[in-house]
Amino acid sequence: MKKYALALGSNLGDRRAHLTQAVRELENIGRVSSVSPLLENPPWLPENAPSDWFQFFLNSAVILETELEPDALLAATQKIEHLLGRPANHPSWSPRTLDIDLIFELNGSSIKKPNLELPHPQWEKRNFVLAPLTHLIPQHVSSQGQSVLDLYRAQTKKLPALMAIVNVTPDSFSQEKNAAIPYQDLFRNIKSHFDNQVAFIDIGAESTRPGARALSAEEEWQRLEPILTYTRELKQQHPFTQISIDTYHPETARRALDYKVDLLNDVQGFENPAMRELAPHFRAVIAMHSLTVPSIKNITWPKDANPVALMKDWLEKKITQLAFLKSEQLFWDPGFCFGKTSEQSLHLVQNFSQFKEIPVRSVLGHSRKSFMNLWSQKPFAERDPETLALSETLIAQGADVLRVH
Repeated sequence: MKKYALALGSNLGDRRAHLTQAVRELENIGRVSSVSPLLENPPWLPENAPSDWFQFFLNSAVILETELEPDALLAATQKIEHLLGRPANHPSWSPRTLDIDLIFELNGSSIKKPNLELPHPQWEKRNFVLAPLTHLIPQHVSSQGQSVLDLYRAQTKKLPALMAIVNVTPDSFSQEKNAAIPYQDLFRNIKSHFDNQVAFIDIGAESTRPGARALSAEEEWQRLEPILTYTRELKQQHPFTQISIDTYHPETARRALDYKVDLLNDVQGFENPAMRELAPHFRAVIAMHSLTVPSIKNITWPKDANPVALMKDWLEKKITQLAFLKSEQLFWDPGFCFGKTSEQSLHLVQNFSQFKEIPVRSVLGHSRKSFMNLWSQKPFAERDPETLALSETLIAQGADVLRVH
């Protein structure tokens, strides 16, 4: 059985539908073991290209396990392209319903023929290939001796993935307090996230703001179950969006596995052994740094501490603690405002480039956070412009996933 990395793209017609159908067709010639989120990217065009060729791509990547040799696989993928409306005489560079490119075989074999070259030429320099692959095989080493993640982080133009926050709670810091849980609004919001190809949807039922009431696992599940039932249904039509559950209760995490939840997001950083036992059963996990959950305002790092040094020390220990996971299964979150003064959280944002060598992908939850009080007096729910500005800063410094409201 051979294992291939394939890059998929579409910039003509119903792009998401074309890519969804392509994944289903690939399953007829092998096993699609993993699918990346969808990422949007402008086309690469020659200088004299017609203006109507400038149409944005949706890009994805898949890992395909198949008995087919490379030549046979190329013929099979071209047949899928034609099935989805790409003509055989398609003009180079023009918009197309579907691209399926063979990028490399994971065991490292190479081929060089007039119609097929593996690894695919120039793949190490293409952000629209590297960005999806970081979500599948971040530590795969190229012929240059660099990992996929390092190659992507070296790119000038980044394609970060978005994680949408869904709070199934009446007392989130970023919304009106003492309101009932608005399930119908949440359903519409989640449907919109799926329709807009959001990479990850992070669903939590307990507020972790200072002073919030801790929930029992049973109360948390009562809030979550209607939402997870709904997302499980939507995932059948949307293979590219992944669901994350934000919980530190092992009982809740165990139940979520039956609802096709992909990621386990633990704000306590998997300090609980029971959570570590569950971690391998999820596609990936997010370990967040915190000192207390819910956050207690006056319990922070020492004010004269070096936030970058402390975070690197925690990260080194956390990666060692979770070394039983595969590299593609681990994300880390610095936990802005959890156990940090506002100044320390801002320092981490301003110096995030110092974490670019960490061989683990990052998830950054900076959206509407209280450290913005250093320069903004707006209500939390009105801080999207400030969040956008910080997002630009973090992207430029190598952030992998932005967790936003």
